[in-house]
Amino acid sequence: QPSYKAPLVIEPSAATMSDEPDPPLKDKNPINTPNAMLAAIGTAMDAHGRPPNRCGSCFASAAFFCARPASAQLPPLSAADWAATAPASDPRATMIVLFRRAEVQLRDFGRQEASSSLRLEQRIKILTAEGLHGGELEIAHSRSLRLKSLTGRTVLPGGTVVPLPGDAKFESRRSQRRKSWVTAVAFPGVAVGSIVEYEAQLYFDSPLLLEPWYLSDDVPVLHSEVAFEVPNNIQFGTWGRDPFAAGVKVDRSQGPRGFRVRAWADNLPAVPDEPFGPPFADVASQFGLITTAIRLQDTLIRIADSWASSCEWVDDNSYYDARHANRGVPQRTRELVAKLTEPRQRAEALYRFVRDEIDNEDDPGVMLEEEAKLAEVLAQGRGDSAEKALLLQDMLDAAGVRARLVWANERSTGIPAMDVPS
Repeated sequence: QPSYKAPLVIEPSAATMSDEPDPPLKDKNPINTPNAMLAAIGTAMDAHGRPPNRCGSCFASAAFFCARPASAQLPPLSAADWAATAPASDPRATMIVLFRRAEVQLRDFGRQEASSSLRLEQRIKILTAEGLHGGELEIAHSRSLRLKSLTGRTVLPGGTVVPLPGDAKFESRRSQRRKSWVTAVAFPGVAVGSIVEYEAQLYFDSPLLLEPWYLSDDVPVLHSEVAFEVPNNIQFGTWGRDPFAAGVKVDRSQGPRGFRVRAWADNLPAVPDEPFGPPFADVASQFGLITTAIRLQDTLIRIADSWASSCEWVDDNSYYDARHANRGVPQRTRELVAKLTEPRQRAEALYRFVRDEIDNEDDPGVMLEEEAKLAEVLAQGRGDSAEKALLLQDMLDAAGVRARLVWANERSTGIPAMDVPS
């Protein structure tokens, strides 16, 4: 197993380190800013999990208003691409990622842009018959992340190009309640020695990125990079992990409209998938950018510059509405604890009710879906871990038992980076 390295300490952007004094701030607490402003900020990207940029998956749906699209394109196929084979360190590799790039442009509120944008580009080579599944792409999409375009092709060893046809996509509903779907894409003509590539343009409303970008994959990667375009009115920090010591490089530059941060690595080994081994997030090279604050005119909205502000922002902008949409919760609480006099007895009864009578929905993370309501969680008898925790807290409050929420990390999502407040 690779040696573990502590995550890089979060680094402030140049905007954060400016020597110029801040203008007077009207209110640093987002709960008191105008409702339209909060609605514009939206929910965090992939609020219930990481952006799965790993081979064969991405987020998608449809959008009509967008930010400035990234103009980067896949580089032309080269002789080196056709000559690529399994690395000496992994001779049994079934496929290899030749090139992967992500371009993220965060929403510029000062220019009244409607969305942030994400462009994905990937090129893989099939090495063995066991790697033919590399021609299958699963796309999870929802109203939070929307696909504007998806193009792809298969290039056969002789140079024949087989474009991805429109009828090669099959969509199925993942969750009607959460308005999410999964689309399966089958690339045509995939054979051993062929190269499969795709480009996708996606949009999301939020200027927030809560998860890192994974440069590694579960197959060898020859080149992987991610670039962030950040407008001047967003303050940010960066962090990363490089457990294989692959040599992740970072370049920063500043232009008239904001900052560009690019991270890349070459010749990344496959992340081992071993029984009872560490989760992917612990052993993958990764790089993250987190939004610490947004300045709108003379208002600074602190989001993730500390754990205190992160907790406050989520509580105000994700939990507040759900808590107040709790019709039926106090009445059901009274029914459950009517014959119990001791606070501990009431707490135990309510805990068992939420644990046993509210079905679990597998949606990791502490953020709630937009328009989540405790009344619906109770009435429908199902919810994710965050919704069930809020329901239990609300019921305890109705029973006169004081309770506080605690965020607990699931082992499957990796070791939390405690110095990165997201």
